[in-house]
Amino acid sequence: MITSAGLDGLLHALRLAGLTIGVGEVARLHQVFQHLPDGVRDQHHLSSLLQSLLVKNQAEREIFQRTFQAWQEQVNFDLEQAGQQEFKGNRPVWLPTGSYSRRRFRLFRPGYLLVFIFFLGVVIDLYFHDYFFNEPSPVQTILEQQVYEPLQKKRELREKFKNCPTPPEIINTYKDTRIQPGPHLVLAILALMVAGRLWRKLRYRHVLPPATDQKEEETPRHSIPFTPSPEELLLTREDREVLVWGIGRFITGELSRKLDVKKTVEDTARAGGLPHLHFQQLHHHHEVWLWLDQSVDNHHLAKLAEELRETLTVHGLTVEVAWFHGVPDRLATPEGELFAPREIEERRDTALVAILTDGRLLSMRQNLLHGRLKLESLLRDLSHWPSLWFVDFSEGRSGLAPLLASHELSLLSPRHLAQRLGGVVPQEEANLSPEDRQFRLWAAAAALSPLPVDEGTLHGMREAMGLTLSPWSIAFLRQQAPGPGSLLHWRGEQRVALLNWLLECEEGHASLDKAVEFWQRHFNNDQTLENHLLKMWSEREKAIPFLYERCRGALADVIKHHLSQMTFRHGSRQRIRLPWQATDLSALEQRMLQEMTFDGGQFRVRVAPSGRLWLALWLLAGLSLGAILTSPLRINPVCQPVEEVDPKTGITFIQLCPGSFIMGSNDYPNEQCPHKVTLSAFDLAKFEVTNEQYRQFKTDHTFPEEKKNWPVTDVTWHDANAFCQHFGYQLPSEAQWEYAARTGTTSQWSFGDNESLLGEYAWYNENSGIDTHPRIDTHPIGQKKSNPWGFHDMHGNVWEWIADWYEESYKAADREDPTGPPSGEYRSLRGGSFADSPQFLRSAFRSGGRPEGRGRGIGVRCGRFPSRQHGLTP
Repeated sequence: MITSAGLDGLLHALRLAGLTIGVGEVARLHQVFQHLPDGVRDQHHLSSLLQSLLVKNQAEREIFQRTFQAWQEQVNFDLEQAGQQEFKGNRPVWLPTGSYSRRRFRLFRPGYLLVFIFFLGVVIDLYFHDYFFNEPSPVQTILEQQVYEPLQKKRELREKFKNCPTPPEIINTYKDTRIQPGPHLVLAILALMVAGRLWRKLRYRHVLPPATDQKEEETPRHSIPFTPSPEELLLTREDREVLVWGIGRFITGELSRKLDVKKTVEDTARAGGLPHLHFQQLHHHHEVWLWLDQSVDNHHLAKLAEELRETLTVHGLTVEVAWFHGVPDRLATPEGELFAPREIEERRDTALVAILTDGRLLSMRQNLLHGRLKLESLLRDLSHWPSLWFVDFSEGRSGLAPLLASHELSLLSPRHLAQRLGGVVPQEEANLSPEDRQFRLWAAAAALSPLPVDEGTLHGMREAMGLTLSPWSIAFLRQQAPGPGSLLHWRGEQRVALLNWLLECEEGHASLDKAVEFWQRHFNNDQTLENHLLKMWSEREKAIPFLYERCRGALADVIKHHLSQMTFRHGSRQRIRLPWQATDLSALEQRMLQEMTFDGGQFRVRVAPSGRLWLALWLLAGLSLGAILTSPLRINPVCQPVEEVDPKTGITFIQLCPGSFIMGSNDYPNEQCPHKVTLSAFDLAKFEVTNEQYRQFKTDHTFPEEKKNWPVTDVTWHDANAFCQHFGYQLPSEAQWEYAARTGTTSQWSFGDNESLLGEYAWYNENSGIDTHPRIDTHPIGQKKSNPWGFHDMHGNVWEWIADWYEESYKAADREDPTGPPSGEYRSLRGGSFADSPQFLRSAFRSGGRPEGRGRGIGVRCGRFPSRQHGLTP
């Protein structure tokens, strides 16, 4: 791991040492690290990776190595101070794509974990069956918390209800709704799981070699190779010869002061003794000037200039390098001196000048009105130089050609520069096509690598395979296989097509053998995964056992991914075809390939399982069958509250199941005595009727638009009853209302006896604002919490009309679907309002009002149920 020194510290140190590391380089580093499956393994790996991405020449390589060594010593010192281990072997240094984790203990594999879960289920079923499979319903839980669990509370209830002829009885309203398998069925499922696991893991065990446990440090990893890449060469041997000898033959047209004796004597003799003097011509080699555009983001520009300089310097020729930014009007030498082209015009007759640029900023300057005149003047001056060429690194994309043509300035391709400096007029090359044989050979050989490849390695491959392509042809490869950073990578169908073509392109597979041999030398470690993936082409008898052994460890997914893309020689063209058939393999090799999902899992080998495995499977199957036949299923009826919206009115109803509860209390005389009530199934509205819903019934009902979701008020019992009946609903009975309000509890409110929680469920006199603002009205529906069954505003906001006639007290007798007295003076009201104190909002509180009465605290809530449950008297 990297401590606080960090990779940022290393990059900063490299910048201070003189290396160019900008935003582009950092972005390429980030892309490369994202494509590394297992991150960076150690410091040597990190050093090789950074050199391939950041170092451009030998001088920069020496600077990098010195700086990296100093940074490495600092990191190791920090680790020692922190009490950590130094870098070792294949331990990860930096994992930007994910955390590194050790292999888990085999016991915690998914299959074993699943077996353990089922075994735990059997134990729980055997010893905790009643508790586990009869989990109390939400209503039962509330009852236990509020009545059963506190023993003192139960004693107080018995004392309170002692005057009533029928003591209260707690009823569990909702039944458990699940299918409850017994221990036998769980045991049967466990036996089937074990049988499946045995069949999956052991059916070929007698054929395959025994598994070997490898230590983590010994496991080879999928990584970028450590072998340094060959130097990238842009100039061929022919280019270098033309460059050196071509420049060497140029001389000036001036005469020296040295007499040409032979020619003088001959001409004097012919003239009869009259002297005719001839002087020798002045021999002077042309100078080469390279002007480099530092705004170009193309490493080939600096590389080409470096190769030209080295080639000419070695042969004693003069080369001067200068830099400019975009427009060559001001140039800077490596020593920091600045000059303009006009200042050195006296030397232009002996200079060969190459301006290396992409023309991007030149074209931009041409399009700007204030810079066009200066640019025109500069190009006009440069057009008088006898040997000056612009070298276009944009491959014609910048539009530089028409700009220079107007001033009769020459434009060259980078691949022709060496020939032009040598005095040879370059010939136009035919456009390179992906179908050209040599180009396809180069691309197919490069696609053999399972990892992204740098350009230097590809140039080395071109030389090793004897291809006569120009080094500049790599630009076409880069277009076909763009990879992370400056690397090239072939993927998917493109890689499959190239490798299949390489296998079939010629008899004897000479090119394939050369490519495989090159990559095996490149991945020179015989213990790396990449090397053995390549051996699948040439040495399968070594590659298959090696890959199979590693396929049981941390590299399983990587190996299966690569092998799933391969197939036999005469297999599918949608996969990479290898130069051998299934008949060439032994039974052991075939089974190994099948385990590693070779050929996408399509390759199947039939091997008879052992007799001991069959015996174990029959025993488990018999155990499972016997357990199933002896396991009864206990199914309880299904019943839970369900919501349903009536599309006619938009009213949401909650369907309640039949059940029993204790109705009433001993708190007030009109609530006595608590008694058991049994109700059939019915529906009750989730919310109180709103102004907007009521206007569907009574079109002249007016209200402010902002109160459309407020409960309707000032309605008589007759209005409420007429509204419900108009849409096929009914007013609920007192028993139905209290049943929905209590939700199976015997406490004062549906949430318990804690009065401090009432403000979370209801609007009443302490939170509605009625005490400080007497004109405060009701509040929108649904703003407070619902009770456990989903009903809102059962406590507070507005009183709700009930279908029953009001009576002074209950009859202390158990009832089924009670409907109240047949007649009376008042109709019942329930729930309390925003203007009432907490005791009036209790679930058991009862009140009454004249049917023709109305008030701003009285509203309505409708229900749906068979009319036989109670008869309404208009």
